[in-house]
Amino acid sequence: MREIGMLNKRQRQGHKIPKFVARQSGWVRATENGFVSHVAQLGDHVNKGALLAIIADPYGTELSKVLCPEEGVIIGKQNIPLTQEGEAMYHIAYFRKPDLVAEHLELLQDNFVLEDPSIID
Repeated sequence: MREIGMLNKRQRQGHKIPKFVARQSGWVRATENGFVSHVAQLGDHVNKGALLAIIADPYGTELSKVLCPEEGVIIGKQNIPLTQEGEAMYHIAYFRKPDLVAEHLELLQDNFVLEDPSIID
């Protein structure tokens, strides 16, 4: 691919990113049908009992709060503003040291720079 111009002629020397292996992951599911107001986002470090989202009826009356069952890092999230009872809303990875993982994730996001913005045009 380098020969036909699909990749740069020389390879970039990237930063070594430590690997973290989750001991387990699971989905947090909706407890009610309704409209979702997300509080937590992808990559967030969440503690046990933290508010992830609020489910409300069409008039804005709160029906339920979606809480985090264990400390972890959000690795998946539904983006649809409507939910049905039992539907998967947040995918959370559980680590032995979630603070360390969240710290490295923040550093990775801060250091991510798109070198050639023309590729998204």
